[in-house]
Amino acid sequence: DILRQQVVSKNQIDAMYLENAEMMKNCMANMVGTVCEIYIYEKQFEASRMQISNQRFHAANVEKARKEMITGLTHNKEGSLSIGNMSASTSIGKKRHNQEDAVLVKEHPQNPNFKILVVADGMGGGDAGEVVSNYTVEQISKWFENLPVVYYRDANRVELALQEKIQQISDDMAGRYGGKAGSTFVGGIVCETETVISNVGDSRAYIYSDRTKDLTQVSEDESLVEALYKMGEIEKRDDMRFHKSSNGIFQHIGKLGRINPKTKRISNHSYDKLILVSDGVS
Repeated sequence: DILRQQVVSKNQIDAMYLENAEMMKNCMANMVGTVCEIYIYEKQFEASRMQISNQRFHAANVEKARKEMITGLTHNKEGSLSIGNMSASTSIGKKRHNQEDAVLVKEHPQNPNFKILVVADGMGGGDAGEVVSNYTVEQISKWFENLPVVYYRDANRVELALQEKIQQISDDMAGRYGGKAGSTFVGGIVCETETVISNVGDSRAYIYSDRTKDLTQVSEDESLVEALYKMGEIEKRDDMRFHKSSNGIFQHIGKLGRINPKTKRISNHSYDKLILVSDGVS
């Protein structure tokens, strides 16, 4: 009886082995099929990669195109660009031969409601002003891309981080040009409930209300004519632009030492449109 039970058990084990072996065989067949498919896909990818590698890319041209895309310099004299509900227009005007202004409109890669707008107006001999303004928007663009998306809910942290970044950019350009070239800066960063406004020099930020039709300047010029207006030596604000020293500013990106950009936070409910301009806009 014991021997019979052992034989039955052995037969059961053999049957289980054969069943499992068949299952393993089927699994191996499926795996081989999958490996073949993967191998085919890899061959296809390799062929595509070889096609791509046969193309010649010039890094300098790619970088130039990227800078033009983020600064709007593609528009030599006149032009505009739009991203979502943000837009920018550029014009070289009638007196200059090169565009020294640079603009940036951008959504945060992880939250399209987290937005930044910048205008930088270059100043200095040769192409130095153009270099500083472009460097400014390029660095601000990279900084904003890498800003933690949680900052969207904390405008105070954005304000402090922006001040630090502007100072760093200014120090970079001061080291390069010794304070003899620079750029103004005005930027707006739209957070969840507030918008951070920052400016250096005389480029301005305005807000517009659809309900009241009011256009209100929210930035404060760091200029000689602004100081003269506050002292009463210039009676009307509209007369500031006709003053002989209307282009004199106290602060600019690229100045030696600390520049202390002026920043403030305004409620998103306080305006319908945010408008940033250089001093060349009339």
